[in-house]
Amino acid sequence: MKIRILNPVYDSVFKILLENNFIAKGLVERITGLDIEKLTALPTERTKFLKEEAKAGVEEIKLPKKNALSIYRLDFVALIKNKSGGYEHLIIEMQKSALTPHLARFRQYLGDENRRKVEVEQKNGSFKEEFLPITTIYFIEKSFNKKLPPILFADKRYYDVLNKKEYTENVGKFVKCLTNKAYFIQTTNLPKHLKGDFEILNSFSNQFVLNKGDDLILEIPYKDIDNVKDPLYREMIKILQSLVGNEQLKRKMRDERIYEDYLEEMEKKVIESDIKLKQNKQELKQKDQAIEQNKQELKQKDQVILNSAKLLKQAGIPIEQIQKSTGLTKQEIQKIT
Repeated sequence: MKIRILNPVYDSVFKILLENNFIAKGLVERITGLDIEKLTALPTERTKFLKEEAKAGVEEIKLPKKNALSIYRLDFVALIKNKSGGYEHLIIEMQKSALTPHLARFRQYLGDENRRKVEVEQKNGSFKEEFLPITTIYFIEKSFNKKLPPILFADKRYYDVLNKKEYTENVGKFVKCLTNKAYFIQTTNLPKHLKGDFEILNSFSNQFVLNKGDDLILEIPYKDIDNVKDPLYREMIKILQSLVGNEQLKRKMRDERIYEDYLEEMEKKVIESDIKLKQNKQELKQKDQAIEQNKQELKQKDQVILNSAKLLKQAGIPIEQIQKSTGLTKQEIQKIT
């Protein structure tokens, strides 16, 4: 007998997990190695105003002449306070696909979060909105590059270009806020039996599928919840286990899957169309080259005929005979000098 849980790679399930501050804080600490004093969740749905020029190329959306409201959603955003007293702006995104449209969405999210000021407590107890360095964690369920490590960390590193060496001094807030650290976790590439601090990521890996062809419910290799010794992992499993019978949530998961499948199908069509277009362009290019080559060959043949006609004319051969030999007209032969 194994423990059955809802698959946390679905957005709707993942968000429920991270509503638990103990899990959110612990998960971030495990992945980043940060010593977090306090983690405060920030709104993940934000309203922004779109100017009229934002509708360029979007025919289906009718925007008013001046402004329009738009809602965009992130999976998890938080303010982190380290025990050293420093603050960071954290973004976590859970994605079931690594297709190009989602890359565009990630870039949009990151751009929007770079513009967000976060309210930070000052030393005197007051609060002030500030721009903070951003750390991003991307959980990607479908592998986008199997050659990369399952968990890849992209850190901020700075170089003194003129002196050709790494710069290790404090670069200051301006530079820190314009660069960001990022973690890329390809869940399907994770080792099947992670142990220690990263064992918690086993449940984000779709390796223990209960029903063939249906990944809503997973089985994890424990007979009982009490066998899960790690308190953070145990708390997460308890929540995911309690959600197995939630039919409304499972309907949301199915809707997500339909949406992801639709996007994937659309992306495949775009890729196929792009490949076909490139093939057509290549074929047209090859045809143009063949036509040009034929033109050159015909030009060379015409020149050989003209040279032959010239030699025959110089030899005193009658024009009628030259016509029969070369196929040239009487007027063309008379022009030859």
